Amino acid sequence: MDDYLQSQLLVIVCVVWLLLSPSSVATELDQDGADDAANTGTIQGVITYSGDVPKSPVRDNAGQQRELLSVHRRSRGLRYALVYLEHDEAHRSDSEDSAGGKKEVESEPIHVDQVEQTFRPHLTAIRDGQQVKFTNSDAANHNVRAIGFEAKNQFNVMTSTSGGYIHQFVPEKKKRPILLICDLHPWMRGWIFVLNHPYFAVSNERGKFIIRSVPHGAYRLVIRQPDVGYRQTLAVDVKTQEITKIEIKIASEDLKNL
Repeated sequence: MDDYLQSQLLVIVCVVWLLLSPSSVATELDQDGADDAANTGTIQGVITYSGDVPKSPVRDNAGQQRELLSVHRRSRGLRYALVYLEHDEAHRSDSEDSAGGKKEVESEPIHVDQVEQTFRPHLTAIRDGQQVKFTNSDAANHNVRAIGFEAKNQFNVMTSTSGGYIHQFVPEKKKRPILLICDLHPWMRGWIFVLNHPYFAVSNERGKFIIRSVPHGAYRLVIRQPDVGYRQTLAVDVKTQEITKIEIKIASEDLKNL
C-alpha cells in the first residue's frame, strides 16, 4: 500500500510541475509578443554651452538686460532646451502610446507660474490634449498673451494674484513654439511646445535630459532653443534595453549663423 501511495503522489507532483512549467504555459504576453518595455530603450544626454551668453535687448525695471539662455555656472549645462524625436515611429495615432497601446495624458494641468517677473518654467513641452494652468505669484499684476499660428493658441488674459487661467493648446504645424509674453513687463518671455507623441524631454538646470520607453530603431533627434532660434538634428540608434548616450555641445559661434 505504501508503494502504491508513493507512486500516486509522484504522478500528482509530475502533473503539477508540467502545468506550472513556463515552457508548457503560453501566457498572453507570449501570444501577443514580447512586453513593450522589453522592446524599448532610453536616450540620455547632456547639453552644454560655451562662450558669451546673449542678452535680451529689452531692459527690465532695474535697467538690466537679462540673459536669454540659462547656463549653469560650473557645468555649463544648458537649461530649457527641448529634445524630441522626429520619426514616423514616434508619430503614432492619438489612440496609441509606447507603453500600453493607449494615449496617456496627464489629467492635472501643467503649471506655469509668473514669479520674479519671469515665466517659470521658461519652456514647457506638453502632449496634445494636456492643459496648462497659468498663475501669478508676484505682488504685481501680469497678463499672459499667447502668440501662435493656430487660432486656438492665441489669447490674452490678465493673471491677478488670485486664481488662474487654464488653457488647452493644440499642436502647431512644423512643431512651431507658442510664445508667451507679458505686455506689462515686455522682457518676460516663455514658450509652449505641443507634441503628438511622448518621446521628448526638456533639459534641466545642468543640461541633462532623458527620454524613456523609446521603441528600438533609428531616429532623428531634434534639439531646439527658441530664445536664440537654435535647432540641430542628430541621427540616433535606439537599441532594446540599452541606454543611448548623447553629448551635445553648443558654442556662441553656433548662434551667429542663425
